[in-house]
Amino acid sequence: MPSEHLPSPVEPDLSIDPEPIRAIFSTQASDESGLDAMVPLEEAIPSSGQPDGVHFLLPLPEGVSEEALELFGFWTYEFRVGHAQHWSTAQGRYGRPLRVSGIQHPAPHLTCAPNRNRDGLAVSAPCATTVLNIVRVYDLQLGDPQTVRWFMLYTQVLQADGASYRNILLTHQQGTLMPDPRLSRCRRRRN
Repeated sequence: MPSEHLPSPVEPDLSIDPEPIRAIFSTQASDESGLDAMVPLEEAIPSSGQPDGVHFLLPLPEGVSEEALELFGFWTYEFRVGHAQHWSTAQGRYGRPLRVSGIQHPAPHLTCAPNRNRDGLAVSAPCATTVLNIVRVYDLQLGDPQTVRWFMLYTQVLQADGASYRNILLTHQQGTLMPDPRLSRCRRRRN
């Protein structure tokens, strides 16, 4: 069972000042401590064209691009309702946490790279890799669980009556896993 092999994730505390004792004065300036402890949701624009203050989008994590293969995985987030516009102490800014696991961002575009030469046609495409804390969970070279990828070659032909074009499947073939060149370089350096 995979959960037996994976370590339990370490959940970081909310990075705010503990404030064991705090004196607040009526003429005190605005306190913005703790504002950067969480990332605010982005206001969504529904089909009406105007933000309604009800629908929000979850931004991608910092440092993760829209094309990162990590987006194939599932993410865990902590949501809190809080005060961003009004005066608040760091400890009073956010409410209780709601931890949600299994969130999936929109998948990145899958790139398929065809290469045609005199001998035939070769196609390559990346596979999704399970990652935990920037380390691969499975070793694909040892035959651990992996994605099965099929490649299909279509052609588009004009229908006999000339009304539209149709896709015709010419051939299909199951892809094979190519060795990771980074791993082979590491093995050569160790020897």
